[in-house]
Amino acid sequence: MDHLIDLAPHLVLVFAVGVLIGRFLNLCIVRFPRDDSFVGQLKLLFRRPRACDGCGLPRSWWQCLPLTGLFSKTARCGGCRRRIPRRFAVVELLTGGLLAVLYAFELQPEVGLTDAQLQLRFLYHAVMFCALIVATFIDFDLKIIPDGSTLPAMAVGVLGGWLLPYVFLTEVWYQQPHLSFFEQLAQGEWSWLAAFQGRPEWIERWPHLHGLAVSLAGLVVGGGIVWSVRIMGERVLGREAIGFGDVILLAMIGSFVGWQAAAIVFFLAPLFALMTVVPSWIFLRNREIPFGPYLSLAAVVVVLFWQEIWAETDQIFSLGVFLPVVGLVMLCALASLLGMWLGIKRLFGFEAEEEFIEEWTSGDQLSFLANEVIDPDQGQWSRASWLGGDTGRGRSHYRRWRGGGGW
Repeated sequence: MDHLIDLAPHLVLVFAVGVLIGRFLNLCIVRFPRDDSFVGQLKLLFRRPRACDGCGLPRSWWQCLPLTGLFSKTARCGGCRRRIPRRFAVVELLTGGLLAVLYAFELQPEVGLTDAQLQLRFLYHAVMFCALIVATFIDFDLKIIPDGSTLPAMAVGVLGGWLLPYVFLTEVWYQQPHLSFFEQLAQGEWSWLAAFQGRPEWIERWPHLHGLAVSLAGLVVGGGIVWSVRIMGERVLGREAIGFGDVILLAMIGSFVGWQAAAIVFFLAPLFALMTVVPSWIFLRNREIPFGPYLSLAAVVVVLFWQEIWAETDQIFSLGVFLPVVGLVMLCALASLLGMWLGIKRLFGFEAEEEFIEEWTSGDQLSFLANEVIDPDQGQWSRASWLGGDTGRGRSHYRRWRGGGGW
């Protein structure tokens, strides 16, 4: 409690700055989905940032301030009279609150880290939190995660891990040196496995290289886990189970937190998703939910409560070279469970749902041409027609003028 009292002025400042950052995040949430390319998404951020999203006219200066969404009844665009959504204020308050909570958790005294290093680690993780907010709200709205919300943060994660070798949550490698099976295996022809025991010496010798290794390992393992499940789901279920945006999202998270924390995030996310999936399926019969928000929620929980989580899971991740075998067994078990579930559905008469593939049919083409030609005389000489039809459409004077009959 004394720690929070001492940090109170800093927390107020962090909250205020976070609200200002939330205004920028709102701009990202609105504009990123408008372009499919990564470069195009970044260009949209710098193209008339004060412009109204409806008509393109510039807003008043006070409408660009944070929390104006709370006064949406009076905060209207002067051109299209469009209100500022109240959700803008929600995003801004959420950003300020999350950054203040992160600051309170990060600025706890730790052995070996100075106050300046703790401040830099807070800024490092704050970048990830902001990216998670943008990806979450876009995924809730459109069930997509644009590259603009993940790739810039991923670059910060990798560069920060390299330049700031003290921001990692845990070291890239540690293997229990007294595993009986391993000691028997690391003899004779397998003696080279003894090099993986304990803590590698190069971690102390090259700290910046170690920080880069933590970030890259988290990126590869985080993205690889989701990609493996994505491919396996398509093979077993015959449909896309996880979007590619979720692959990039967990890869971005892993670049900040390392491969061990990225694996924990992946296993925690479905537990959080169940709280939404079950009510949604019971009351709305909707089984299509975005996975990105729950990956984001799990990442926030892992960063804030890492010490407690790591105390319960470090024995698992200290298995070293046996971890890939454990991971492969778990993937095979997951594939078997999915296959069994699919078989049970077919046994009870629930056929597998076919994925809808949008295509342009001949009927769509005929409808397009019929609606495209509004003027019956377009591209041809005027033809005689019943005047009653033109009169009912309010076109009789126009046709008389076009045909040279005068008014």
